[in-house]
Parts: sequence; C-alpha cells; structure tokens
Amino acid sequence: MNRGNAEKALGKAQAQRGRRGDAMGSRRGLRIEHRVYECYLGGFHLTAESRSSYESRVSA
Repeated sequence: MNRGNAEKALGKAQAQRGRRGDAMGSRRGLRIEHRVYECYLGGFHLTAESRSSYESRVSA
C-alpha cells in the first residue's frame, strides 16, 4: 500500500461514516478518521487523532 491508496481509503472511510451518521439522524459521537500516517514498519494507517495530539503524546 502506498500513500495514494491510503488517502483513497481515507476518503471512502469518511464517506461511509458520513452516510452512517446521516442514516442515524445525527453525526454526534461518531469517530471519523481525519488523516493518514505511516508507521515505523512502512505501512499506512487511518486515524481520528489530530497531528498535534499525536506529537504531544509521543514527545511526552
């Protein structure tokens, strides 16, 4: 998997969560992925955690 495929998966996940929230009547409480990151093993992952939150957690 490369970054392009990960970005495409992110868009699909966001759309799916949006449709699910609309079907429930509200998007409140839904955890929606916002960004892609590369792990130390070279794979890509989706996360709902903000970059600043991640960086402050890792540096602590």
